[in-house]
Amino acid sequence: MSEEKGIVLAFLTALISGASVFVNGFVVKGFDPVVFTALKNLGAAIFLVGAIILLKERKKLSQLSSSQWKWLIAIGIIGGSIPFLMFFQGLSMIPAVKGSFLFRMLFIFSAVFAIFMLKEKPSRNTVIGAMIFLVGNAILIGQENIFSFGLGELLVLLATIIWAFEYVLSKWVMQKTGLEPRMVAFGRMFVGMLVLAGYLGAVGKISSIPSLSLIQWEWVAITSVFLFLFVSSWYAALKWAKAATATAILAMGGPITTALNFLFLGKAPLMIDALGLLLVVAGISILVGLPQMRSSASFAVNELKKLSAWKA
Repeated sequence: MSEEKGIVLAFLTALISGASVFVNGFVVKGFDPVVFTALKNLGAAIFLVGAIILLKERKKLSQLSSSQWKWLIAIGIIGGSIPFLMFFQGLSMIPAVKGSFLFRMLFIFSAVFAIFMLKEKPSRNTVIGAMIFLVGNAILIGQENIFSFGLGELLVLLATIIWAFEYVLSKWVMQKTGLEPRMVAFGRMFVGMLVLAGYLGAVGKISSIPSLSLIQWEWVAITSVFLFLFVSSWYAALKWAKAATATAILAMGGPITTALNFLFLGKAPLMIDALGLLLVVAGISILVGLPQMRSSASFAVNELKKLSAWKA
């Protein structure tokens, strides 16, 4: 049931990611993107430390070997700092739906990296599903957006490529060293936060933090929770599911962001949007495989029943 567990967690992460990109898309426009990113990552790191303490895993953290720490530092630098700066700087310059579209290209790059690093061979269904998904996602973003490409789009795309590499690297590290997902998430956010703090100091932006308003601090807290939930579920999904499958499911966050734009920003869905959403869902279903999705759904239902019985 390990693959099913990974797929269920990947779908959960997609839900979190879709909501997070929607919220971050308009929140970041009221901040200095660098300050916002650093504070949000610090918040997520604090929540992860709290989870480690509450789950009594401090001993595991203290027992990490020097080799494991080296990999965590590498993951933190590659995935927890530089791409965050690029992504949120770019997101502050373009519509949230455009940023979401570019980020959902993640699974294409991840699949390529997984071929070389994890020896994952894409199936025919993977290729067909990916093509259908890309058509659907392109329809959702709209013709007027998809053909415009500037600095903001470039920054988001480069961040996406770096994250794709880091995700595949993280799965490889978990397989090679036995690091648990929560430890990888902690290393990624904690080390990344230190790098971002150093960058803030170097460019003289730390002094601007005390002047943030109460509402800005509230948004930092909210987006920190989103990031904490994302990394907590995502690295567990990566451990159990194939990298290409997990990142493809993560792409479902795109339609979720679009749906939230429809719901909260008054953008009524058109027939063409419905077609785009249908193609996205169809593409992911083909890529993952309907039997695997049914098995994963059964796994999720059984886990919920166990949880309900435990609470009762």
